[in-house]
Amino acid sequence: MKVWEGNSNRGLWSMKEIFDSGLKAKLSIDENEKVRDITHFEKHWRSNKQDPLDVAIDYLQSVTKTVKISTDLLENSNETVSFDDPHEQDPQYRLFKQKQFFDSTTVSFYQTYNNLPVWGAGVSVTVEKTPSVQQDQKRTLADQQRQYNVIHAVNTSQEGIDLKLPSSKIIKHYKNLFHKRAELKSKAKRKVSALQKTESVDFIKRLIRRVKSTAKGVKEDVYPIQGRFFVYKYDQDNRLPKIESNSEHIQPFETTPILPLNPVSDKIKDGQHYVVEELTFSYTTKEFGAINWIALVELETKSVLYFRALVASVNGQVFKHDPITITGNLAHTPNQDDIILNPYRTSEVLENLNAPVAGNQHLNGSRVTIVDITPPPTAPPTKPTAVDFNFNTRTDDFSAVNAYYHTERFLELVEALGFPLSSYFPGTIFPIEVDHRGLGGVINAHCVGNGSFGIDHCCFALADQTNVTNPIGIAADWRVVLHEVAGHGILYEAVNGPNFMFSHSAGDSFAVILSDPESLLTGSDRFWNFPWYYNIPGLARRCDRDVSTWAWGGTNDNGGYDSEQILATTHFRIYRSIGGDSSDVNTKRFASRMMAYLMLRTIGDITTVNNPNGPRAYCEQLMATDLLNWTTEGIFGGAYNKVIRWSFEKQGEYQAAGAPTPVTTPGDPPLVDVYIDDGRHGEYQFQPVHWNNPSIWNRRSADGVVGHQVPVAGTQNFIYCKIKNRGTQIANNVQVHGYHSKPGAGLLLPADIQPLSTAQIPVGTVAGNNFEEQIIGPFQWAPQINAHGYDSVIMIVSATDDASNMNNFTVGETIPDWRLVPNDNNIGQRNMFPVQGISQIKLTVTTGEKDINKDDRVYLGIGGREFRCRKDGDSDANPFHLKHQTVSLVFGVGSNVEDAAINDPRNPFIDTTDISKFPMYLRTEPNTGTWEIAAAKVETTPNTSIFNIKYSGVILDDDSGEKVDLV
Repeated sequence: MKVWEGNSNRGLWSMKEIFDSGLKAKLSIDENEKVRDITHFEKHWRSNKQDPLDVAIDYLQSVTKTVKISTDLLENSNETVSFDDPHEQDPQYRLFKQKQFFDSTTVSFYQTYNNLPVWGAGVSVTVEKTPSVQQDQKRTLADQQRQYNVIHAVNTSQEGIDLKLPSSKIIKHYKNLFHKRAELKSKAKRKVSALQKTESVDFIKRLIRRVKSTAKGVKEDVYPIQGRFFVYKYDQDNRLPKIESNSEHIQPFETTPILPLNPVSDKIKDGQHYVVEELTFSYTTKEFGAINWIALVELETKSVLYFRALVASVNGQVFKHDPITITGNLAHTPNQDDIILNPYRTSEVLENLNAPVAGNQHLNGSRVTIVDITPPPTAPPTKPTAVDFNFNTRTDDFSAVNAYYHTERFLELVEALGFPLSSYFPGTIFPIEVDHRGLGGVINAHCVGNGSFGIDHCCFALADQTNVTNPIGIAADWRVVLHEVAGHGILYEAVNGPNFMFSHSAGDSFAVILSDPESLLTGSDRFWNFPWYYNIPGLARRCDRDVSTWAWGGTNDNGGYDSEQILATTHFRIYRSIGGDSSDVNTKRFASRMMAYLMLRTIGDITTVNNPNGPRAYCEQLMATDLLNWTTEGIFGGAYNKVIRWSFEKQGEYQAAGAPTPVTTPGDPPLVDVYIDDGRHGEYQFQPVHWNNPSIWNRRSADGVVGHQVPVAGTQNFIYCKIKNRGTQIANNVQVHGYHSKPGAGLLLPADIQPLSTAQIPVGTVAGNNFEEQIIGPFQWAPQINAHGYDSVIMIVSATDDASNMNNFTVGETIPDWRLVPNDNNIGQRNMFPVQGISQIKLTVTTGEKDINKDDRVYLGIGGREFRCRKDGDSDANPFHLKHQTVSLVFGVGSNVEDAAINDPRNPFIDTTDISKFPMYLRTEPNTGTWEIAAAKVETTPNTSIFNIKYSGVILDDDSGEKVDLV
């Protein structure tokens, strides 16, 4: 067990981190030696359960010793938690929520005491489904049969709970007052209900200390929303929100809403547990207007133990993506009227807004604030508290909401990808100021640096100049905001300037890659960087530029916007290769996030010291970033560096010394680049079927024949593969290693594979420039069945200066085959479905009145082979030549025939599927007499099948022929 030095303060606990070698996971442990966090970075925990809830419970039962939770507490964890029924009961864990995002589900369980949830306490498990396996474009396993991995677990359980339940009368009183309010979904119904039952309203009013300023001049509007019971540990320091202060006593930008509460009863002790009513209600004040609040009220003393305003969830209508992107219709340009554009608005949460001021909500947040910076003077909109920011598209107000939403959206993305804003934007003072309607009447936007390695502010102008009376702002386009903040903003942090030394920025790349998974644009339209303005000169930029005129070092490589199109084409090619061209939207989303992470991390590591002065230097830094582990996602690095280099190569980088300039052709491949051809000739265009490499095949005998035979289970088979070298030089010390699945294993490499019986074959040299193709083999092996019902054969070719990316994954590090195999031409994969081989054939023949010449030879045809029917030690060629006799011959196990090794269905194997592919018959040679076969039967083992003569009593003679069929 490895311990990482140092502690980290994560708010509630001071943590230390250890690596648990048994779980192959990182554990975060608090000062009381309680495991609070488990992250399976090295090897995800796998379950054979087929439902996320069952997987989560299965996992918790397996780690009870680690998290110090008794297995007894999990006995009813599949039952939903109750908030209304306190009674004497042992502590347990009960299901709260299952939240699914893409292929992951986070299952949360409340810790319960006396059948009530403990406030803020429990465990959660994040479960991820493995990718489905496909063969020949068809699913080989039903979706529900896909395995699950556990990625992450959090434990917030509390210890030392000891409390006495209030009386049943008190519990009933609170349930009558508040617990039916949850059924009333609308404000109007809640208000009506409150008027009908003033007792609940009066109860809320009595919680608040009456002062003159509380409601003077304001109509007091109070009504309950809902109530639920909890067990709560009182923390007197956390009863009320902390008031921000500063050394200069300056009035803070925002104020924290609060109400004057009655003091806590003397009976309440700090650190003790109590049964409380979690009460949410609406209350109007002069300062804040009508907003919602939450209070934890101790049932017996009616003391408020915890109190907060609920003001962080305001919505606004925005274009999540521009109308052309989300429809694929190029007619939905910014010059259209509201009647055309309004339907493409969606209502989204405006995260991290500050609290309302005097009952008005502003577009001011902790990380983004909308302000008027440059002409024309345009004030940002405001709304009454809890009223959504909904506007027509052709208004400055709509632009303001989008400016806030999209800027905040990018910052959220940075955090979601694992980069804390405090460390990724150390030079930026938050909130970032954004002007939603600046820069006059132009179609433009800009991001300004602060001169100290940070962002100062952003300005967004118009998206259309045809109707400035009813303007539509360019901030409504997510892609434009990405170009500014993700393109220039992160460069200010890296190099204190808005541009690369070799390109305008990577803003176009972020715009197109982060928009593509949800885009409905098809064909060539997909490659517009800013499709909303595809018909506007200067904005009609693309990411499919042809190398003949848009090469690195070509005529359009000007270091500015044109070079940015070259960079976007290069980045987009990488994205497409690693999954962006998939037909599965979740694969596209993964590739999009992966590329965003790689670009963010690469640029984040750039300084004025290592600022890349050209595309090759940037490419090398991007490849180096790929080798690093993306720990917050549990992704080990090293899968994509060959794709990255290839993409720059295809765009003209890596030219040979002395190559013509300006560049008009792809660059050279690496000096040595050995590969197993999967149909892409060693290159990296997206490969939707990576598991059926035709350059790998099986033979049932070591015959060297090119052509695949289905492997036979339970016996030795033989693998062959073809290798080539697209590099420009001879490959030396070439070796081919062979692997296949471990029994019952999954598809995580290299953990789930084992060497073939013939583990490797040295090759020597392979000529470059695809001049030579070599067939390597045979590799002897015995098939195994993995967890998905087949065996994956993995062949890896390597050479001096060209190692496989498999080497990047050390002990404990794994990668799914779909991420590794298609992105490394050294690796070939062919999934094979072994069949059962026939180990024994028994032929029984009964003769009739007419016999045959004893020297005539008899053959049994079965499974595409013929077996000589001659009994061992019998001097007669035909064992069936006597009349009225029944004779049995056995081929294979228990053989009684001559030349048993040759006449054996195991040499080479006939499999059970071969029986139906070929005719079955008895044949004589020569046919010199007349032979009556009264009956004939063939029995095969295993999976015994019986075949009989088609027509009993058949006579073989010169007229009837020399062959009789069996069915």
